[in-house]
Formats: sequence, C-alpha cells, structure tokens
Amino acid sequence: MEKSNKFKTKDFVFIGIMTVVYIAVFMVIGFVTAAINPFLHAFSPAITGLVVGTIYLFLAIKVPKFGVFTISQLLLIMIVLILGMGYLPWLIGMFIGALLGDIAANTSKYKNKYTIAIASGFICLGSASGGVIPVLFFVEHYKKFCFERMQMNEAQVEQSIAASAGYLGVIILIATFVLGFVGVLIGSKILGKHFKNSGIK
Repeated sequence: MEKSNKFKTKDFVFIGIMTVVYIAVFMVIGFVTAAINPFLHAFSPAITGLVVGTIYLFLAIKVPKFGVFTISQLLLIMIVLILGMGYLPWLIGMFIGALLGDIAANTSKYKNKYTIAIASGFICLGSASGGVIPVLFFVEHYKKFCFERMQMNEAQVEQSIAASAGYLGVIILIATFVLGFVGVLIGSKILGKHFKNSGIK
C-alpha cells in the first residue's frame, strides 16, 4: 500500500523537535562566531550548514513528504518573529530556500542523499542570502535594522557590512551552498544505521 503524503501529528512533533535543535545550533554558532570576528560571523551560515545537514537528512528519513523542509522553516520564521529578530529579506530567503529544497528532494521522493544534499544547500543558501543580499542592494535599510532591532553600534554595523559586501558576499553564498551539501554527506555517516535502514541511496 502506498504511503500517504499527508502529515500526521507525530510528523509535526518530530519537525518541531528538529527545528528546535536547528535553532540551538544556529544560535550557538552565531554567538561564537560573532564574538570572535565579524568576518567569521559572516560565514556562520556556511559553518552551520556543515552541522544542520544531519538534521535535514534525519527529517528526510523520518518525514519523507513534500513540504517537510518548508514547514520546518516556517516554524523557524514564526519563532524568529516572536523573538523580535525578523528581517524581511532574511525571512523571504529562508522560505524560498526551503521551498526549493523540498522541490529538489522531492525529485527522488526524498530517497537520494544527493538530492537531499542539494536541498540542504538551498535551505542554507536561503538563510545566508538574508544577510548578503541586503548588504548588496538595501544597505541603508539594513543599517537601520541593525541599529534599531539588533542594538548594534555604528562600528559593528560597518564591520558587518564590510564582511558581506562585494565579492565576499558571493564567496559566502557559494561556501554556504557547498557546506550545506557536504553537511548531508557527513550526516549520512553520523546517522549510521538510521541512514542504512532508510532506503535512501
């Protein structure tokens, strides 16, 4: 009998748990890199991709249904908004990246680690674009957001912009996609029996 593609309560619970784990990883890496250096912090989405690739792979194993990544990112967006950290370009980037991720993974019905890896790359890229695109195209609006919502001083804002401007922004986006992709391949080793028994090739 063919599996139903409808989400069940247990699916939403699992997605919620994995999203909370994602948030914890994202915040720890973000805080640590920010404390060390603005340039390292600019690459925090790429570094995060290496870790959260395992989360996306686990989501694909446990909930191989179209929309699983988008639901996870929508939940993340809701939490970000509740925390008062929402920035429209970032939120839009997260949503588009997750949707592209679901489309990519669904081409193999979530049964190929490389399509899932591409999905992870898109999701991480979507998050990273929210920090790079505003610097490249909406810098004044980005400055205002940093001053008013992030409580950053002028020196911190200028350092943040310098870390993501021009060719550096392009490098960040490429690195983020690549490490998001690699993160799933690493995850296939970390998950061990979960991965081997999943039917994912």
